[in-house]
Amino acid sequence: MKRIVSLFMAILVLFLTGCGEDGILLSQDTESVQVHNEAASEINEEAALSDELMYVYICGEVVEPGVYPLPPGSRIYELVEAAGGLTESAAPESVNLAQELTDGQMINIPAEGEIQDASTVGTESGTDGDKININTASKELLMSLNGIGETKAESILSYREQNGPFDSLEDLMQVDGIGQGTFSKIKDKITI
Repeated sequence: MKRIVSLFMAILVLFLTGCGEDGILLSQDTESVQVHNEAASEINEEAALSDELMYVYICGEVVEPGVYPLPPGSRIYELVEAAGGLTESAAPESVNLAQELTDGQMINIPAEGEIQDASTVGTESGTDGDKININTASKELLMSLNGIGETKAESILSYREQNGPFDSLEDLMQVDGIGQGTFSKIKDKITI
């Protein structure tokens, strides 16, 4: 009888010890699920935040060139600050630091000895070879097109601010003052 009681006690101890470990594992799994839920929540918050950001590339004479996420409506000076500021050899007067940025834009800050034509400095996407990018060109650059004066250039800029970038060249005809005749004159000199 002593043997049966000893055997029963040994089995009971083994059973209780095994259940204790399962209880720990169960609590570890609960913690793991909670951690995974928190991580998923953080990823969802980051994804929502990324929908509200634009990405702009800055290169040239800045401390840390690269791609930076910024809120829409940001200006070049904010991008320069995000990139750690200008280097000592930068030519800040050659770039309009107050210019508003657009998603996917590239900004090149030249050195003192590299100063380019003022109409294209800082906005590498303002021209595409001989063609003018109507989504990024300045008022002055737009005015260089045949048939586009100051008023029409301002109308194009206003349209871009209100409606975002042009999806096609033909969308330019939605701007007040630009009809088929003006469009026909400039369509071979513009790009998006």
